[in-house]
Amino acid sequence: MSALSESFWNFCLRTWSDKALSERLINASITEHADVVLLLFSVWSKQQHHSFNLEGIQRIEELTATYRPLVEAYRSLRRQSKSVVVDPLYQAQKHLELKAEQCYANELCGCISADRSSALNFEAIVLTTQELALARHLTQVIDSERLKP
Repeated sequence: MSALSESFWNFCLRTWSDKALSERLINASITEHADVVLLLFSVWSKQQHHSFNLEGIQRIEELTATYRPLVEAYRSLRRQSKSVVVDPLYQAQKHLELKAEQCYANELCGCISADRSSALNFEAIVLTTQELALARHLTQVIDSERLKP
């Protein structure tokens, strides 16, 4: 795992450790079909002042098209089977879902551009309106120092 990927993944884990934020993110993923990994990547990359060129944004869109349905399928399977499978199998499904999210997160970090001269705002291009609103809320929470980097 690269230093960037590790930094982003640690940010994700810190965010999930905040009960109010994790509940809001779970709710957004269920009711608004928000892509939580992409949403957290948006907040983190903005906080870290990372930039993206057109190629990076196109790659983000490709990754989203690949990983989002995969993660959603794992999540759906896990939720549907929770009450009907033995706990070790449920935990394995949960682990598989988490690993898919971590792979997605690692791949997203590879889209960051070192060239800031042609930087584009990927949030405005890739995130839905609901995800943008939630990203702003998360940024406010982080800026208020409830969740330090």
